[in-house]
Amino acid sequence: MEILYSKPRGKRGIYVYRRRVPESLQAEVGAEIWKVSLRTANQTEARVKATALAAEHDAMIAAYRQLHPVEVA
Repeated sequence: MEILYSKPRGKRGIYVYRRRVPESLQAEVGAEIWKVSLRTANQTEARVKATALAAEHDAMIAAYRQLHPVEVA
């Protein structure tokens, strides 16, 4: 099973969470990409940590979009 937004990196195979920040949110976050070391080479632990980060970022994106709705022309 694939781990959301994560792949093992480097010699030790430590998983890293990488996810592009939506363009409309980049100024608010101050980054184009969220990049967080999951500090584990264990696939099960990485899946749990990446899923938690993805949920946190999904909530952040949803909250931002709710406060800043896109106007349709």
